[in-house]
Amino acid sequence: HILSGSGSHVARVAAAGGWLCRQAGLAVRSSAIVLSLLIWGYVFFSGLVVPAIRSALMGSFVLIGNILERPPDSIAGLTLLASLFLAVTPSLAVDMSFLLSFGSTAGLLLLAPRVAERLSAWPSFLAQPLAVALGSQLAVTPLILAFSHQLPLSSLAANLFFTPMAELAMTVALAGLLLPVVGQGLLVTASLLLGGVERGLAWLSCHPFAALPVRQ
Repeated sequence: HILSGSGSHVARVAAAGGWLCRQAGLAVRSSAIVLSLLIWGYVFFSGLVVPAIRSALMGSFVLIGNILERPPDSIAGLTLLASLFLAVTPSLAVDMSFLLSFGSTAGLLLLAPRVAERLSAWPSFLAQPLAVALGSQLAVTPLILAFSHQLPLSSLAANLFFTPMAELAMTVALAGLLLPVVGQGLLVTASLLLGGVERGLAWLSCHPFAALPVRQ
């Protein structure tokens, strides 16, 4: 999950492309075309996995909305995408990757803001990551219980500590591709960060309390 070609990775590619478009002084329509090419190029590069396709389609809706000067409706867009996926491939209704991808996104959109409200007294640098992690985790917990009959106690820690490291590695790697002078050093740094993520996740998975078995 943390190392997959997911929405956060697509967002990083879009953010880097948006920065380049602003530096080049491109108009909204031209920027939308460039960003679409970058986003879908990454999706094909990542192997056309469901989470990346979902994120790219939602990103495309946002870009179309920008061109038409209409604010995007994330919930409606997610519902439409899920319906289109199921209409084309009904078997996705029991596909773990599909359900977790759309379920966690729904949790981010619907549950994370409400958790953030409950944590409003906390410092923002703690409340926001915790709200995001809890929102996505709560939304998919019933699915995980149904598929694996385990309650993943380590997932929250993994999302809080190692997801930011993986996203930082993605950002550093993108910077390494865009900055040829120091690119090699940045790519080495990204590799070291990913190595830390891999070792940390391996340690978590071997912990006695990593998952709690749940009877049917």
